[in-house]
Amino acid sequence: MRRLLLVDATCFAMPLPLEGKLALVPGLGPYVFKNLYRRPALAHYLARALADPTRLGEDDLDLYWDRLARTGGREAAYAMLTQLANDERMAAMLPRLKALTCDTLVIWGERDAIVPREHASRLRDAISGADLRWVDGCGHAVAEEQPAALTALVREHLGATA
Repeated sequence: MRRLLLVDATCFAMPLPLEGKLALVPGLGPYVFKNLYRRPALAHYLARALADPTRLGEDDLDLYWDRLARTGGREAAYAMLTQLANDERMAAMLPRLKALTCDTLVIWGERDAIVPREHASRLRDAISGADLRWVDGCGHAVAEEQPAALTALVREHLGATA
């Protein structure tokens, strides 16, 4: 039997914060994002992704900053941002989700401040027979914040084969 796990998946167009909207302003936005986005802005974003922002350590920030600052990192992040705001492209996801026939578990951090909470239910409803499980006290970064809880849900979903 085929099984699918979706953890805080971004499958629908998202409302963007002001800085995200500014980054998408034609001409100026891409330049600002690719050339002026600095470590404090990244720290602010990453802190929003966690239910407990104090868990964001300097080593974590160093790792993410290294990935963003390396060649092609900003371009990749900007491309992701443009897709998240692309209503047409994200709307094209819905028929694909409805076509899924595998046993699906949607896992979501109950305190996710990045992807709207209603996207979890919308995702579950789009996939026939999908189940939705909330991870208490967790933000958008389920694997980082609650690895044991995520592991337990994965093992439960996969059964004895996990």
